[in-house]
Amino acid sequence: MEKINPEDLNTLIRLVDRVKMDSSHQTSLETRLLEEAAIDSLALIDLVDEVQREMNVSFLPEDYSFENLSSVRTILDLVNRRRQSLGSPSV
Repeated sequence: MEKINPEDLNTLIRLVDRVKMDSSHQTSLETRLLEEAAIDSLALIDLVDEVQREMNVSFLPEDYSFENLSSVRTILDLVNRRRQSLGSPSV
């Protein structure tokens, strides 16, 4: 498991909070996007676009899987992997 950059975590939580349909659940590192934040497939696409733009990272076609996009943690792990593959520091 990757070390979590607090700035990246805050950015992603802010982005999730913008698109989530269930505002009663506080977003955290362990938030499951479909189950707890009630994010539907269209909102997830918007979220992924925002993540790539705001976090300055590009996902590959094979990155678009439930395993990579199921929670705040898995998206942060994916961001870190993409940055490492480009030789950019993740923290």
